[in-house]
Amino acid sequence: MQFERMGLNMEFLRKKIDDGVYLNTVKTDKFKTGYFSVNFLTALNEKTASSAALLPFLLKRGCAKYGTITEVNRTLEEMYGACLNVSVRKKGEMQIFGLSIRFIDGRYALNGENMLALAVDFMCEILFAPKIISDKNNIFSFDPEYIESEKSNLIDIIEGQINEKRTYSIMRLHAEMCKNELYGTGEYGSVEAVKNITPASLYSDYTNFLSAADIEMYYIGSENAYSVETHMTSALQRAVKRAYIRSAAVANVVRSAVDKHEEVESLDVLQGKLCLGFRTSTVLGDDAFNALTVMNSVYGAGVTSKLFVNVREKLHICYYCSSSLEKLKGLMTVSSGVEFAKKQEAEDEILFQLNEVRLGHFDEYELDSAKKAIINALKSYSDSPSLMEDWYLTEAMAGTLRSFDTAVSGIESVTHDEVQACAAALTLDTVYFLKGIADIDISEVDSENSDDNTDE
Repeated sequence: MQFERMGLNMEFLRKKIDDGVYLNTVKTDKFKTGYFSVNFLTALNEKTASSAALLPFLLKRGCAKYGTITEVNRTLEEMYGACLNVSVRKKGEMQIFGLSIRFIDGRYALNGENMLALAVDFMCEILFAPKIISDKNNIFSFDPEYIESEKSNLIDIIEGQINEKRTYSIMRLHAEMCKNELYGTGEYGSVEAVKNITPASLYSDYTNFLSAADIEMYYIGSENAYSVETHMTSALQRAVKRAYIRSAAVANVVRSAVDKHEEVESLDVLQGKLCLGFRTSTVLGDDAFNALTVMNSVYGAGVTSKLFVNVREKLHICYYCSSSLEKLKGLMTVSSGVEFAKKQEAEDEILFQLNEVRLGHFDEYELDSAKKAIINALKSYSDSPSLMEDWYLTEAMAGTLRSFDTAVSGIESVTHDEVQACAAALTLDTVYFLKGIADIDISEVDSENSDDNTDE
């Protein structure tokens, strides 16, 4: 059991309730709703990624007790309009999938109902008592009709990723950069893998996940979470006998790049997408992680960063240009939108600005502004239960479990020299450029395409 004060009048409790199963609670009176989620964590695997992604969508459609999506929605409406949501994520080299429910806090229930107990009971039915069928050989499977419908929807999601070119280009960068690593696998798997899923194979994968995956549950609200532990422990024991073996590290961290790779792709686009992928040598849990976070902010993660101020605003080389970190895998990504003819100019300037940070050419204003931006972002997490859940889930995976106050203190203590050292440790691994099929004068494109958030 671990108890920690989060600050901001919130308290965090983490408790192991079975091998590989943890209940995390944030007790707070801040919200008028409660939030409860169940997340399954398993190593990214090309063979099972699509099954893992498909499962929460399928489970949401109905279970043994609530046999149809109509019955599921009716039950949610009876719970004062509760919302059931699917989550499929990738953190480090782990795939995370599950469901969350938002429901009215018990303080506001008109008839004094125990809303937390109702929400947890409902989630237990959906997750652990699905609607299944069996054949004459007593082989269990999911409903074929439901599976085919959700397979079609998942294929649409995978194929639709190309429509958001900014996100697509980052995804393609990571796929090329980590093509020999688990991180190169997408959180939704592949269209081919989805097509190969059968009702029986999906049920087999489902029982394996229940038995062996890490399970992280989160409750955020004002009620006593003891009932969550009681209900979830009982439901899990009824559903499956755990055969848990602790997973390997959440990611195989490649500390530095060996060679620089370049990948160019052509599509029918009006704006080029240039992405640079770096190995940071640092991950969450390392001593230098706070300095890496500040370095990323000084370099490219805010409106006072060098990439924004210089590459975008002063030189007008890019329509947008920013950097971001993958905390558990040790990657930094620079993403930009450029005219096709300015690809090399943009790449050179992006690397020049990084070298400026490596040389220590940033002042106290830039350093302080970077810290304030990070701290404000951390504080904003307390306004959203889903953001709090994501924060603590990442911390749990890294084995750090810092409170927000601890994280803020760590950011405040970062020095100029530490930021410089983190920049010096970065190594460029892969450059990805998405260009147009034909040469098009980008200046002719409507000016709204120059907005920082433009995606095609």
